[in-house]
Amino acid sequence: MNTDTQHVPEHDPEHDPEIIARLRSALDEVAAAPLASAPAGSMPPGRKSSEHGTWSAGRWIAVAASVALVAGAVAVIAANLSNRQPVQSGATTVPASTVAVPAEDDAMHYFLAAADLAPGEVTSLPACCLQPDEVAMAWALDGDPANGLLVMRAAPTDPEVSPATTPTATVITIGGTSMAIDSYGLTAVERDALASALMPGSGLPWVLPVEGWSVIALQSPSDSPAHSQLFGGRVAVTAGVSAEAFFTFASATTVSATTVAGNPGWVLEYIDGATLVLWRHPQSGEWMQLDVPADLADRTDALVAAIVPTTDSNTTPVTMAPPTVEGGHQADLTAVSGDPLTTFDSSLTLDPAVGTPAPAFTTTDGPFTVDSPTLLLFAAHWCPHCNAEIPRVLAALEAGQLRGARVVLVSTADAGAAANFPPTAWLQGLGWTEEVVFDISPGDGSAGQLATAFGAPGWPYAVMLNADGLVTARAVGEMTADQLAALAATA
Repeated sequence: MNTDTQHVPEHDPEHDPEIIARLRSALDEVAAAPLASAPAGSMPPGRKSSEHGTWSAGRWIAVAASVALVAGAVAVIAANLSNRQPVQSGATTVPASTVAVPAEDDAMHYFLAAADLAPGEVTSLPACCLQPDEVAMAWALDGDPANGLLVMRAAPTDPEVSPATTPTATVITIGGTSMAIDSYGLTAVERDALASALMPGSGLPWVLPVEGWSVIALQSPSDSPAHSQLFGGRVAVTAGVSAEAFFTFASATTVSATTVAGNPGWVLEYIDGATLVLWRHPQSGEWMQLDVPADLADRTDALVAAIVPTTDSNTTPVTMAPPTVEGGHQADLTAVSGDPLTTFDSSLTLDPAVGTPAPAFTTTDGPFTVDSPTLLLFAAHWCPHCNAEIPRVLAALEAGQLRGARVVLVSTADAGAAANFPPTAWLQGLGWTEEVVFDISPGDGSAGQLATAFGAPGWPYAVMLNADGLVTARAVGEMTADQLAALAATA
Protein backbone atom coordinates (compact mmCIF):
# COMPACT_ATOMS: atom_id res chain seq x y z
CA MET A 1 0.00 0.00 0.00
CA ASN A 2 1.51 3.37 -0.99
CA THR A 3 1.21 6.27 1.45
CA ASP A 4 2.25 9.86 0.95
CA THR A 5 4.98 11.32 3.16
CA GLN A 6 3.65 14.41 4.87
CA HIS A 7 5.35 17.21 6.84
CA VAL A 8 4.30 16.97 10.49
CA PRO A 9 3.96 20.38 12.18
CA GLU A 10 4.60 20.96 15.85
CA HIS A 11 1.95 19.23 17.92
CA ASP A 12 -0.40 21.31 20.11
CA PRO A 13 -2.42 18.97 22.42
CA GLU A 14 -4.98 21.69 23.14
CA HIS A 15 -6.41 21.33 19.64
CA ASP A 16 -6.78 17.51 19.74
CA PRO A 17 -10.37 17.46 21.12
CA GLU A 18 -11.57 19.87 18.44
CA ILE A 19 -9.91 17.83 15.67
CA ILE A 20 -11.33 14.57 17.00
CA ALA A 21 -14.80 16.11 17.24
CA ARG A 22 -14.61 17.17 13.58
CA LEU A 23 -13.46 13.68 12.61
CA ARG A 24 -16.32 12.03 14.46
CA SER A 25 -18.82 14.43 12.90
CA ALA A 26 -17.62 13.60 9.40
CA LEU A 27 -17.60 9.88 10.05
CA ASP A 28 -21.04 10.03 11.64
CA GLU A 29 -22.33 11.51 8.37
CA VAL A 30 -21.05 8.41 6.60
CA ALA A 31 -22.65 6.04 9.07
CA ALA A 32 -25.97 7.93 9.21
CA ALA A 33 -26.58 8.42 5.49
CA PRO A 34 -29.88 6.77 4.41
CA LEU A 35 -29.55 3.38 2.75
CA ALA A 36 -31.69 1.32 0.37
CA SER A 37 -33.09 -1.68 2.17
CA ALA A 38 -32.34 -5.25 1.12
CA PRO A 39 -34.69 -6.72 -1.51
CA ALA A 40 -37.87 -8.20 -0.17
CA GLY A 41 -38.21 -11.95 -0.21
CA SER A 42 -34.48 -12.61 0.10
CA MET A 43 -34.78 -13.94 3.66
CA PRO A 44 -36.05 -17.25 4.94
CA PRO A 45 -39.25 -17.05 7.02
CA GLY A 46 -38.88 -15.80 10.56
CA ARG A 47 -35.61 -13.90 9.97
CA LYS A 48 -35.44 -10.14 9.82
CA SER A 49 -33.23 -8.34 7.39
CA SER A 50 -31.14 -5.40 8.59
CA GLU A 51 -31.31 -2.34 6.36
CA HIS A 52 -28.08 -2.02 4.44
CA GLY A 53 -27.56 -0.72 0.96
CA THR A 54 -25.56 1.06 -1.66
CA TRP A 55 -23.88 4.43 -1.20
CA SER A 56 -25.66 7.57 -2.25
CA ALA A 57 -23.95 10.61 -3.73
CA GLY A 58 -24.26 12.31 -0.35
CA ARG A 59 -22.42 9.46 1.31
CA TRP A 60 -19.54 9.70 -1.14
CA ILE A 61 -19.30 13.42 -0.39
CA ALA A 62 -19.23 12.62 3.31
CA VAL A 63 -16.46 10.07 2.76
CA ALA A 64 -14.44 12.61 0.80
CA ALA A 65 -14.86 15.13 3.58
CA SER A 66 -13.79 12.63 6.21
CA VAL A 67 -10.73 11.73 4.14
CA ALA A 68 -9.64 15.36 4.07
CA LEU A 69 -10.18 15.72 7.80
CA VAL A 70 -8.31 12.52 8.56
CA ALA A 71 -5.30 13.59 6.52
CA GLY A 72 -5.20 16.96 8.28
CA ALA A 73 -5.74 15.49 11.69
CA VAL A 74 -2.95 13.01 11.27
CA ALA A 75 -0.45 15.77 10.62
CA VAL A 76 -1.36 17.33 13.96
CA ILE A 77 -1.69 14.33 16.29
CA ALA A 78 0.81 11.97 14.70
CA ALA A 79 3.18 12.64 17.60
CA ASN A 80 0.81 10.74 19.89
CA LEU A 81 0.36 7.70 17.63
CA SER A 82 3.23 5.76 19.14
CA ASN A 83 1.18 5.51 22.34
CA ARG A 84 -2.03 4.57 20.54
CA GLN A 85 -4.18 2.04 22.39
CA PRO A 86 -5.89 -0.93 20.70
CA VAL A 87 -8.76 0.20 18.48
CA GLN A 88 -12.08 0.60 20.27
CA SER A 89 -15.50 1.15 18.76
CA GLY A 90 -15.75 4.82 17.77
CA ALA A 91 -11.99 5.53 18.01
CA THR A 92 -10.76 8.21 15.60
CA THR A 93 -6.99 8.67 15.96
CA VAL A 94 -5.48 7.29 12.75
CA PRO A 95 -2.24 7.11 10.77
CA ALA A 96 -1.91 8.91 7.46
CA SER A 97 -3.82 7.79 4.35
CA THR A 98 -6.04 5.29 6.23
CA VAL A 99 -9.18 6.13 4.28
CA ALA A 100 -7.63 6.67 0.87
CA VAL A 101 -8.81 3.92 -1.49
CA PRO A 102 -5.72 2.30 -3.04
CA ALA A 103 -5.04 1.73 -6.70
CA GLU A 104 -6.56 -1.45 -8.11
CA ASP A 105 -4.99 -4.59 -6.64
CA ASP A 106 -5.32 -7.76 -8.70
CA ALA A 107 -5.87 -9.74 -5.50
CA MET A 108 -8.13 -7.37 -3.55
CA HIS A 109 -11.25 -6.02 -5.24
CA TYR A 110 -12.44 -4.11 -2.16
CA PHE A 111 -11.09 -1.80 0.52
CA LEU A 112 -12.44 -0.96 3.99
CA ALA A 113 -12.62 2.84 4.15
CA ALA A 114 -12.97 3.06 7.94
CA ALA A 115 -11.02 6.01 9.32
CA ASP A 116 -10.01 4.39 12.61
CA LEU A 117 -8.94 1.04 11.11
CA ALA A 118 -5.55 1.42 9.45
CA PRO A 119 -4.95 -0.95 6.51
CA GLY A 120 -2.28 -3.61 6.79
CA GLU A 121 -0.47 -5.41 4.02
CA VAL A 122 -2.29 -7.75 1.65
CA THR A 123 -1.21 -11.29 2.48
CA SER A 124 -1.60 -14.58 0.65
CA LEU A 125 -3.32 -17.24 2.72
CA PRO A 126 -1.88 -20.76 2.48
CA ALA A 127 -4.08 -23.44 0.97
CA CYS A 128 -6.26 -24.81 3.72
CA CYS A 129 -8.12 -27.82 4.76
CA LEU A 130 -8.35 -30.08 1.70
CA GLN A 131 -6.23 -33.15 1.07
CA PRO A 132 -5.10 -33.99 -2.50
CA ASP A 133 -8.15 -36.17 -3.27
CA GLU A 134 -10.75 -33.99 -1.54
CA VAL A 135 -13.22 -31.49 -2.97
CA ALA A 136 -15.71 -29.11 -1.36
CA MET A 137 -18.84 -27.73 -3.06
CA ALA A 138 -21.88 -25.67 -2.14
CA TRP A 139 -25.32 -25.33 -3.77
CA ALA A 140 -28.01 -22.73 -3.10
CA LEU A 141 -31.74 -22.59 -3.76
CA ASP A 142 -32.42 -19.97 -6.43
CA GLY A 143 -28.79 -18.91 -6.05
CA ASP A 144 -29.44 -17.50 -2.55
CA PRO A 145 -27.89 -19.48 0.32
CA ALA A 146 -30.25 -17.79 2.77
CA ASN A 147 -33.15 -19.49 0.96
CA GLY A 148 -31.49 -22.89 1.28
CA LEU A 149 -27.90 -24.11 1.33
CA LEU A 150 -26.31 -27.53 0.88
CA VAL A 151 -22.54 -27.80 1.41
CA MET A 152 -20.41 -30.91 1.19
CA ARG A 153 -16.84 -32.07 1.49
CA ALA A 154 -16.00 -35.29 -0.34
CA ALA A 155 -13.05 -37.68 -0.28
CA PRO A 156 -12.42 -41.29 -1.34
CA THR A 157 -13.68 -43.62 1.37
CA ASP A 158 -10.86 -44.75 3.63
CA PRO A 159 -11.67 -47.07 6.55
CA GLU A 160 -8.63 -45.71 8.38
CA VAL A 161 -9.60 -42.04 8.09
CA SER A 162 -12.91 -40.32 8.82
CA PRO A 163 -13.80 -37.40 6.55
CA ALA A 164 -13.31 -33.95 8.04
CA THR A 165 -16.62 -32.64 9.29
CA THR A 166 -18.30 -30.10 11.58
CA PRO A 167 -20.41 -30.51 14.73
CA THR A 168 -23.64 -30.15 12.74
CA ALA A 169 -22.68 -32.13 9.61
CA THR A 170 -23.70 -35.66 8.78
CA VAL A 171 -21.51 -38.19 6.97
CA ILE A 172 -22.83 -40.26 4.07
CA THR A 173 -21.24 -42.60 1.52
CA ILE A 174 -21.94 -42.59 -2.22
CA GLY A 175 -20.13 -45.35 -4.07
CA GLY A 176 -16.49 -45.11 -3.02
CA THR A 177 -16.81 -41.54 -1.74
CA SER A 178 -17.46 -40.34 1.82
CA MET A 179 -19.13 -36.96 2.22
CA ALA A 180 -19.59 -34.60 5.13
CA ILE A 181 -22.91 -32.82 4.42
CA ASP A 182 -24.26 -29.71 6.14
CA SER A 183 -27.08 -27.30 5.31
CA TYR A 184 -28.84 -24.07 6.18
CA GLY A 185 -32.57 -23.41 5.96
CA LEU A 186 -33.40 -27.09 5.50
CA THR A 187 -34.86 -29.76 7.71
CA ALA A 188 -32.85 -32.92 8.26
CA VAL A 189 -35.23 -34.75 5.93
CA GLU A 190 -34.81 -32.14 3.18
CA ARG A 191 -31.04 -32.16 3.60
CA ASP A 192 -30.85 -35.95 3.36
CA ALA A 193 -33.11 -36.00 0.30
CA LEU A 194 -30.87 -33.52 -1.51
CA ALA A 195 -27.73 -35.37 -0.47
CA SER A 196 -29.12 -38.61 -1.90
CA ALA A 197 -29.65 -36.85 -5.25
CA LEU A 198 -25.96 -35.93 -5.62
CA MET A 199 -24.19 -37.75 -8.44
CA PRO A 200 -20.78 -37.60 -10.14
CA GLY A 201 -20.67 -34.99 -12.90
CA SER A 202 -19.15 -35.07 -16.36
CA GLY A 203 -17.65 -31.63 -15.80
CA LEU A 204 -17.88 -30.63 -12.18
CA PRO A 205 -16.93 -33.33 -9.65
CA TRP A 206 -20.53 -33.58 -8.36
CA VAL A 207 -23.87 -32.28 -9.60
CA LEU A 208 -27.18 -31.74 -7.83
CA PRO A 209 -29.88 -32.31 -10.51
CA VAL A 210 -32.73 -30.81 -8.50
CA GLU A 211 -34.83 -27.96 -9.90
CA GLY A 212 -33.99 -24.58 -8.41
CA TRP A 213 -30.62 -25.62 -7.02
CA SER A 214 -27.37 -24.35 -8.54
CA VAL A 215 -23.72 -24.64 -7.59
CA ILE A 216 -22.30 -21.48 -5.98
CA ALA A 217 -18.85 -22.61 -4.84
CA LEU A 218 -16.24 -25.22 -5.71
CA GLN A 219 -12.94 -25.83 -3.95
CA SER A 220 -10.10 -28.20 -4.80
CA PRO A 221 -6.55 -28.47 -3.42
CA SER A 222 -5.15 -26.89 -6.60
CA ASP A 223 -7.11 -23.65 -6.22
CA SER A 224 -5.27 -20.35 -6.10
CA PRO A 225 -4.69 -19.04 -2.58
CA ALA A 226 -7.03 -16.53 -1.01
CA HIS A 227 -5.77 -13.03 -0.13
CA SER A 228 -6.57 -11.11 3.01
CA GLN A 229 -6.02 -7.63 4.40
CA LEU A 230 -6.34 -6.64 8.06
CA PHE A 231 -7.68 -3.24 9.03
CA GLY A 232 -6.75 -1.92 12.44
CA GLY A 233 -5.30 -5.34 13.12
CA ARG A 234 -8.83 -6.48 13.93
CA VAL A 235 -11.17 -6.53 10.92
CA ALA A 236 -10.26 -8.66 7.89
CA VAL A 237 -11.36 -8.44 4.25
CA THR A 238 -10.62 -11.64 2.33
CA ALA A 239 -10.82 -12.27 -1.42
CA GLY A 240 -11.16 -15.71 -2.97
CA VAL A 241 -12.93 -17.35 -0.05
CA SER A 242 -13.28 -21.09 -0.58
CA ALA A 243 -16.31 -23.36 -0.48
CA GLU A 244 -15.31 -24.30 3.07
CA ALA A 245 -16.73 -20.90 4.15
CA PHE A 246 -20.22 -22.28 3.57
CA PHE A 247 -19.76 -24.77 6.39
CA THR A 248 -19.38 -21.62 8.49
CA PHE A 249 -22.54 -20.23 6.87
CA ALA A 250 -24.42 -23.37 7.89
CA SER A 251 -23.44 -22.89 11.55
CA ALA A 252 -24.58 -19.25 11.84
CA THR A 253 -27.23 -18.49 14.45
CA THR A 254 -28.72 -15.61 12.41
CA VAL A 255 -28.52 -14.78 8.70
CA SER A 256 -29.76 -11.51 7.23
CA ALA A 257 -29.58 -10.02 3.76
CA THR A 258 -27.47 -6.96 3.06
CA THR A 259 -25.92 -5.07 0.16
CA VAL A 260 -22.15 -4.68 -0.11
CA ALA A 261 -20.87 -2.09 -2.57
CA GLY A 262 -24.03 -2.62 -4.62
CA ASN A 263 -23.89 -6.42 -4.55
CA PRO A 264 -26.15 -8.89 -2.69
CA GLY A 265 -24.59 -10.14 0.51
CA TRP A 266 -25.35 -11.93 3.78
CA VAL A 267 -24.58 -10.99 7.39
CA LEU A 268 -23.89 -14.07 9.51
CA GLU A 269 -24.02 -13.80 13.30
CA TYR A 270 -22.53 -16.42 15.61
CA ILE A 271 -23.05 -17.55 19.18
CA ASP A 272 -19.70 -16.08 20.28
CA GLY A 273 -20.80 -12.62 19.09
CA ALA A 274 -18.56 -12.49 16.02
CA THR A 275 -20.01 -11.46 12.64
CA LEU A 276 -19.09 -12.53 9.13
CA VAL A 277 -20.29 -10.90 5.91
CA LEU A 278 -20.21 -12.77 2.57
CA TRP A 279 -20.73 -11.37 -0.91
CA ARG A 280 -19.54 -12.08 -4.44
CA HIS A 281 -17.47 -9.97 -6.80
CA PRO A 282 -19.69 -9.57 -9.90
CA GLN A 283 -16.96 -9.96 -12.52
CA SER A 284 -14.51 -12.53 -11.18
CA GLY A 285 -17.17 -14.54 -9.34
CA GLU A 286 -14.86 -14.74 -6.30
CA TRP A 287 -16.44 -14.91 -2.87
CA MET A 288 -15.49 -12.09 -0.53
CA GLN A 289 -15.60 -12.09 3.25
CA LEU A 290 -15.59 -9.44 5.98
CA ASP A 291 -14.70 -10.73 9.48
CA VAL A 292 -15.82 -8.56 12.38
CA PRO A 293 -14.78 -9.50 15.95
CA ALA A 294 -17.41 -9.66 18.68
CA ASP A 295 -16.42 -6.38 20.35
CA LEU A 296 -16.94 -4.51 17.07
CA ALA A 297 -20.13 -6.34 16.04
CA ASP A 298 -22.24 -3.28 16.85
CA ARG A 299 -20.41 -1.49 14.02
CA THR A 300 -21.17 -4.14 11.38
CA ASP A 301 -23.67 -1.96 9.47
CA ALA A 302 -21.22 0.95 9.32
CA LEU A 303 -18.34 -1.33 8.30
CA VAL A 304 -20.42 -2.87 5.51
CA ALA A 305 -21.24 0.64 4.30
CA ALA A 306 -17.51 1.45 4.34
CA ILE A 307 -16.62 -1.36 1.90
CA VAL A 308 -15.70 0.29 -1.41
CA PRO A 309 -14.42 -1.25 -4.66
CA THR A 310 -10.83 -0.61 -5.67
CA THR A 311 -11.91 -0.58 -9.32
CA ASP A 312 -14.99 0.42 -11.32
CA SER A 313 -15.32 -3.23 -12.44
CA ASN A 314 -17.38 -3.84 -9.30
CA THR A 315 -20.31 -1.99 -10.80
CA THR A 316 -20.18 -3.80 -14.14
CA PRO A 317 -22.52 -6.80 -13.97
CA VAL A 318 -21.54 -10.08 -15.58
CA THR A 319 -23.45 -10.56 -18.83
CA MET A 320 -23.58 -13.51 -21.16
CA ALA A 321 -23.54 -11.42 -24.34
CA PRO A 322 -21.10 -8.47 -24.32
CA PRO A 323 -20.45 -6.39 -27.44
CA THR A 324 -19.52 -8.56 -30.39
CA VAL A 325 -15.80 -9.10 -30.76
CA GLU A 326 -14.30 -7.89 -34.00
CA GLY A 327 -14.70 -10.37 -36.83
CA GLY A 328 -17.32 -12.60 -35.23
CA HIS A 329 -20.89 -12.61 -34.01
CA GLN A 330 -22.34 -13.82 -30.73
CA ALA A 331 -25.88 -15.05 -30.09
CA ASP A 332 -27.78 -16.96 -27.43
CA LEU A 333 -29.54 -20.26 -28.08
CA THR A 334 -33.32 -19.98 -27.78
CA ALA A 335 -34.65 -23.40 -28.89
CA VAL A 336 -33.63 -26.79 -30.36
CA SER A 337 -35.86 -28.93 -32.59
CA GLY A 338 -35.61 -32.05 -34.74
CA ASP A 339 -34.23 -35.45 -33.89
CA PRO A 340 -31.13 -35.46 -31.65
CA LEU A 341 -27.95 -37.20 -32.75
CA THR A 342 -26.84 -40.33 -30.94
CA THR A 343 -24.20 -39.76 -28.29
CA PHE A 344 -20.84 -39.93 -30.05
CA ASP A 345 -18.82 -43.07 -29.32
CA SER A 346 -15.23 -42.77 -30.53
CA SER A 347 -14.70 -46.55 -30.16
CA LEU A 348 -17.06 -47.29 -33.09
CA THR A 349 -15.57 -47.73 -36.55
CA LEU A 350 -18.66 -46.23 -38.22
CA ASP A 351 -20.50 -43.28 -36.68
CA PRO A 352 -24.28 -43.83 -37.11
CA ALA A 353 -24.84 -40.05 -37.15
CA VAL A 354 -22.85 -39.53 -40.37
CA GLY A 355 -25.22 -38.71 -43.25
CA THR A 356 -28.10 -37.69 -40.95
CA PRO A 357 -29.50 -34.16 -40.65
CA ALA A 358 -28.17 -32.11 -37.77
CA PRO A 359 -30.75 -30.92 -35.22
CA ALA A 360 -32.27 -27.56 -36.09
CA PHE A 361 -31.97 -24.70 -33.65
CA THR A 362 -32.70 -21.02 -33.31
CA THR A 363 -30.78 -18.25 -31.59
CA THR A 364 -31.54 -14.66 -30.71
CA ASP A 365 -30.74 -13.92 -34.38
CA GLY A 366 -33.39 -16.37 -35.64
CA PRO A 367 -33.06 -19.83 -37.25
CA PHE A 368 -29.47 -21.04 -37.56
CA THR A 369 -28.84 -21.77 -41.23
CA VAL A 370 -26.18 -23.98 -42.79
CA ASP A 371 -25.47 -23.32 -46.46
CA SER A 372 -21.74 -24.05 -46.58
CA PRO A 373 -19.35 -26.47 -44.84
CA THR A 374 -19.62 -25.67 -41.14
CA LEU A 375 -17.63 -26.86 -38.15
CA LEU A 376 -19.41 -26.68 -34.79
CA LEU A 377 -16.90 -26.73 -31.92
CA PHE A 378 -18.46 -27.36 -28.50
CA ALA A 379 -16.30 -26.14 -25.61
CA ALA A 380 -16.59 -25.43 -21.87
CA HIS A 381 -14.86 -22.49 -20.20
CA TRP A 382 -13.48 -24.63 -17.35
CA CYS A 383 -12.12 -27.40 -19.64
CA PRO A 384 -8.27 -27.39 -19.90
CA HIS A 385 -8.41 -29.37 -23.16
CA CYS A 386 -10.66 -26.69 -24.66
CA ASN A 387 -8.19 -24.01 -23.60
CA ALA A 388 -5.51 -25.90 -25.51
CA GLU A 389 -7.68 -26.66 -28.56
CA ILE A 390 -9.09 -23.20 -29.30
CA PRO A 391 -5.73 -21.58 -30.17
CA ARG A 392 -5.02 -24.61 -32.37
CA VAL A 393 -8.29 -24.09 -34.27
CA LEU A 394 -7.51 -20.39 -34.72
CA ALA A 395 -4.07 -21.24 -36.07
CA ALA A 396 -5.55 -23.77 -38.51
CA LEU A 397 -8.03 -21.14 -39.70
CA GLU A 398 -5.31 -18.57 -40.25
CA ALA A 399 -3.19 -21.12 -42.14
CA GLY A 400 -6.13 -22.03 -44.43
CA GLN A 401 -6.10 -25.66 -43.27
CA LEU A 402 -9.87 -25.77 -42.74
CA ARG A 403 -10.60 -25.29 -46.46
CA GLY A 404 -12.66 -22.16 -45.95
CA ALA A 405 -15.12 -23.84 -43.59
CA ARG A 406 -17.32 -21.69 -41.41
CA VAL A 407 -16.39 -22.25 -37.74
CA VAL A 408 -18.92 -21.71 -34.95
CA LEU A 409 -17.92 -22.17 -31.32
CA VAL A 410 -20.72 -23.35 -29.02
CA SER A 411 -20.02 -22.32 -25.43
CA THR A 412 -21.70 -24.91 -23.22
CA ALA A 413 -21.62 -26.58 -19.77
CA ASP A 414 -21.37 -23.31 -17.86
CA ALA A 415 -20.48 -23.38 -14.16
CA GLY A 416 -20.33 -20.11 -12.25
CA ALA A 417 -18.05 -21.57 -9.59
CA ALA A 418 -15.52 -23.02 -12.04
CA ALA A 419 -12.51 -21.51 -13.79
CA ASN A 420 -12.72 -18.87 -16.54
CA PHE A 421 -16.28 -17.78 -15.80
CA PRO A 422 -17.94 -15.96 -17.52
CA PRO A 423 -17.27 -17.62 -20.89
CA THR A 424 -17.49 -14.34 -22.80
CA ALA A 425 -14.42 -12.97 -21.04
CA TRP A 426 -12.72 -16.35 -21.45
CA LEU A 427 -13.21 -16.36 -25.24
CA GLN A 428 -12.07 -12.78 -25.55
CA GLY A 429 -8.96 -13.63 -23.55
CA LEU A 430 -8.19 -16.49 -25.97
CA GLY A 431 -8.58 -14.13 -28.93
CA TRP A 432 -11.57 -15.94 -30.45
CA THR A 433 -12.92 -13.87 -33.35
CA GLU A 434 -15.28 -16.32 -35.08
CA GLU A 435 -18.99 -16.89 -34.44
CA VAL A 436 -20.20 -17.93 -30.98
CA VAL A 437 -23.46 -19.50 -29.83
CA PHE A 438 -24.09 -19.56 -26.09
CA ASP A 439 -25.84 -22.79 -25.18
CA ILE A 440 -28.63 -22.99 -22.58
CA SER A 441 -26.78 -24.72 -19.75
CA PRO A 442 -28.01 -25.87 -16.31
CA GLY A 443 -25.21 -23.92 -14.63
CA ASP A 444 -23.66 -26.91 -12.85
CA GLY A 445 -21.06 -27.82 -15.48
CA SER A 446 -23.19 -30.41 -17.26
CA ALA A 447 -23.98 -30.32 -20.98
CA GLY A 448 -26.30 -27.65 -22.34
CA GLN A 449 -29.35 -28.25 -24.54
CA LEU A 450 -27.58 -27.85 -27.88
CA ALA A 451 -24.59 -29.99 -26.86
CA THR A 452 -26.95 -32.72 -25.70
CA ALA A 453 -28.92 -32.61 -28.96
CA PHE A 454 -25.69 -33.00 -30.95
CA GLY A 455 -24.61 -36.03 -28.86
CA ALA A 456 -21.67 -34.50 -27.04
CA PRO A 457 -19.83 -37.02 -24.80
CA GLY A 458 -17.22 -34.55 -23.52
CA TRP A 459 -15.15 -31.49 -24.42
CA PRO A 460 -13.94 -30.27 -26.79
CA TYR A 461 -16.37 -31.85 -29.22
CA ALA A 462 -16.46 -31.19 -32.96
CA VAL A 463 -19.26 -31.81 -35.47
CA MET A 464 -18.64 -31.21 -39.20
CA LEU A 465 -21.63 -30.41 -41.42
CA ASN A 466 -21.80 -30.13 -45.21
CA ALA A 467 -23.66 -27.43 -47.14
CA ASP A 468 -26.88 -29.44 -46.85
CA GLY A 469 -26.70 -29.55 -43.06
CA LEU A 470 -25.81 -33.26 -42.93
CA VAL A 471 -23.26 -34.64 -40.48
CA THR A 472 -20.04 -35.68 -42.21
CA ALA A 473 -17.81 -36.38 -39.20
CA ARG A 474 -17.59 -36.06 -35.41
CA ALA A 475 -14.65 -36.08 -32.99
CA VAL A 476 -14.03 -35.55 -29.29
CA GLY A 477 -10.91 -34.38 -27.49
CA GLU A 478 -7.93 -32.34 -28.59
CA MET A 479 -6.96 -32.53 -32.26
CA THR A 480 -3.77 -31.68 -34.15
CA ALA A 481 -3.78 -29.33 -37.12
CA ASP A 482 -3.69 -32.32 -39.48
CA GLN A 483 -6.66 -33.94 -37.73
CA LEU A 484 -8.62 -30.68 -37.95
CA ALA A 485 -7.82 -30.47 -41.66
CA ALA A 486 -9.00 -34.07 -42.18
CA LEU A 487 -12.24 -33.31 -40.35
CA ALA A 488 -12.90 -30.27 -42.55
CA ALA A 489 -12.12 -32.30 -45.69
CA THR A 490 -15.09 -34.63 -45.03
CA ALA A 491 -17.55 -31.85 -45.99
